[in-house]
This record gives sequence, C-alpha cells and structure tokens, in this order.
Amino acid sequence: MTELVFLPSSGMSQFRSQVFLPWSRLAHPKRGRVGTTGLAILCDIVRGERDPYKLAMHKHSRIRVSRQEIARSLEGTWRQELLFVLEQSLDLYQTYQQKIQT
Repeated sequence: MTELVFLPSSGMSQFRSQVFLPWSRLAHPKRGRVGTTGLAILCDIVRGERDPYKLAMHKHSRIRVSRQEIARSLEGTWRQELLFVLEQSLDLYQTYQQKIQT
C-alpha cells in the first residue's frame, strides 16, 4: 500500500513540473498543490473546454482568488503536445487514485 501512496505523489510531481506548472497556482496559489478546483479544471481541459471563464466556474468557495483571476491565468495558447501529456498524466493519476481506494 505504501508504494501506491508514493506513486501518485511522484507521478504528480512529474505532472506538475511538465504540464501543470502554468496552472499550478489555480487551486492553491500559495502552496502550488492540485486541489478540487484544479482537478475539475484539468478534467474539463482534457474534455476539450477552452473557455477560461467556463473553466473558472469550478472555483471552490474556499479559494481566495476570484473567478476573473482564475480565468486570466487560463488565457493563452493550447499546445497540442502539452494537452496530450496532460491527458496521459491525469489518466495515470486517476488510475492510481482508484487503486488506492480499492
């Protein structure tokens, strides 16, 4: 079980450094962690949503930054190779989470 807990941690570390870094301040601006808001946004990005204001609607009430700030942080270009890595990394992360819960 320890290995399963460690793997998502190392996987998320690689995920954060390669893909999530531009968006890492979404959920927890001071801590750079991926939380409920960040994961919801990432899942929608993988599903094809690109409108930053729609993505910002996932903001949890405990998040201090405004929806407008989140939307501004999501503006820019969407590089296909990074979207592919994002999709693969998110899939792997979710697989680890499912294995931990079973």
